[in-house]
Amino acid sequence: MRTRIPAAALFLVLAGCGPIGARGVIREAESAVVRARAAGGDRFAPYETAAAQLYLEKAREEQGRAQYGAAQELAKQSLSFARQAAERAGDKGASSPADRANGPTSRNP
Repeated sequence: MRTRIPAAALFLVLAGCGPIGARGVIREAESAVVRARAAGGDRFAPYETAAAQLYLEKAREEQGRAQYGAAQELAKQSLSFARQAAERAGDKGASSPADRANGPTSRNP
C-alpha cells in the first residue's frame, strides 16, 4: 500500500527550507567575514573585506523581509568575497616586509 503526501503538506515542508537555507549561508558568511578580518583583510584586501561586509548586511536585510532566495544569494556573494579577502590577506601578510626582515623564527640551541 502506497501512502501519498498531500500537496499542501509537501508545500509547507518545502516552504520552511527557504529560511533555514538562508540562515545557514548567512551564518557561514558571518564567520568568513570574521576570519577575513582576523587575517588582516581590512589592511591587505580592503575591497574584498568591505564588499563581504556590505553583501552580508544586505543579505540580513533581505532575510528580514522574508526574501530568502535573495538573502541566500547575497550571503553566498559575501562568503565569496570574504574567502578572497582571507586568501589575499594570508598571502600578503605572510610575505610582508617585516616577516622577511625577521627571517626564520626557529632557534638553534
